[in-house]
Amino acid sequence: MLRSESGLSPLMPSNTSSPSSTGPRVLLVHKFLRPEGGAESYLFRQAELLQRAGWRVGLLGCQDERNINRGQPVYTVEPPEITAPQGATWWQQLRVTWRSLVNSQAMSAMRQALSEFRPDIVHFHSVYHHLSPSVLEPVRRRGVPSVMTLHDFKLLCPAIRLLDGASRRCMQCQGRFNWHAVQERCFKGSYRASLGVALESQLTRWSRIFERTIRAFLSPSQFLIQAYETAGLLRGRLHHQPYVLLEKDFVHPENDSSPPRTNAVVFAGRLSSEKGIWSLVKAFAHPELRGVELRVLGTGPLEHELQTFVRMHCLQNIRFFGQVDPDSLRHHRLDCALSVVPSISYDNSPLSVYESLAAARPVIGSDLGGIPELIEHGVTGRLVPPGDEAALRNAILESLGDSRWLLTAGRAARRVAERFSATAHLNGLESIYRRVGAI
Repeated sequence: MLRSESGLSPLMPSNTSSPSSTGPRVLLVHKFLRPEGGAESYLFRQAELLQRAGWRVGLLGCQDERNINRGQPVYTVEPPEITAPQGATWWQQLRVTWRSLVNSQAMSAMRQALSEFRPDIVHFHSVYHHLSPSVLEPVRRRGVPSVMTLHDFKLLCPAIRLLDGASRRCMQCQGRFNWHAVQERCFKGSYRASLGVALESQLTRWSRIFERTIRAFLSPSQFLIQAYETAGLLRGRLHHQPYVLLEKDFVHPENDSSPPRTNAVVFAGRLSSEKGIWSLVKAFAHPELRGVELRVLGTGPLEHELQTFVRMHCLQNIRFFGQVDPDSLRHHRLDCALSVVPSISYDNSPLSVYESLAAARPVIGSDLGGIPELIEHGVTGRLVPPGDEAALRNAILESLGDSRWLLTAGRAARRVAERFSATAHLNGLESIYRRVGAI
């Protein structure tokens, strides 16, 4: 079922006084239009930034009562079933795989958006599984310029995360046949589910629908660009475009010299194994950190298991806050002394690092993936080996034990964050839009 969630005709802006009502038109396409993670946070920032710059912004994604709509024309589709039920037959798994490749509702929604909204450019984000690659076909047929921001490694790895079934870092499927993903049960620890995503990825690769449709691919990290180029994919069309920070993300310059109100440490992210949350919680279970508060912001599949572990071990220094709104997130960052990003997988470019830098808070992060591009060791934070609880614990203790360093590193962090300002990001985006013939 197709809907324009603005409650108005998709051709009508909800606020006629907005500068975006007369400017060029961009359709942002992403599977989720609700708060979920870093990709969604960036999507909302991008929409706000472009709208303020005079663009008319439309959105296309899955229908959800939690969707955020700030007056843009919105085209939605019913979210499909993207995972087979437990104990599913091979036939049921193949049906789910087919729906991940061909979503007729998503195709119809795109046709409607192209006819009614008439975008000058379509900017894709993550469309895999929920919207399916078939959402690209109407754009290709009409010759509308399009670009895509690569938030993850899906075009390289059927299971997206570059982790095998045992959560070991893996790059075996890069540009090759995806049988390794099935052998190692890389997706949900299941042969059938892994076969499904392996077939979906392989057929998508053979169809070359992304290469035939997308004129430029934007990557927030140099690491991701190198990974795709090493695999021989998307060469010549990859552009480095970091994420963006808006003015409200920054602590005021006169306050970046203020000491943190507590010695607490904050983790903000998905509570899942690849984010290294177990290493962090176990580090704070050590007697040396029992007197330091850890604030865990976010939800995810490990939430109940982590809370049970904390209760069983009477870890009163670890507090769970669940999903928080942006204002609360900023409050926690300013209230704490440090942020921690302990990922054990190849993180692309964690938005939580950007937000911590803007809040003038040093970051302790894993020396892995795109994280070292954002953190200068000893200057704006500290880098530690991924999954090393002792190294993580020592980095936290060393940082909290040096109040002068915390202030110096915080000021340096805020200066680095200026590189990701709204002005710099808008200039980069519009330069790429011009390059592909949109404006």
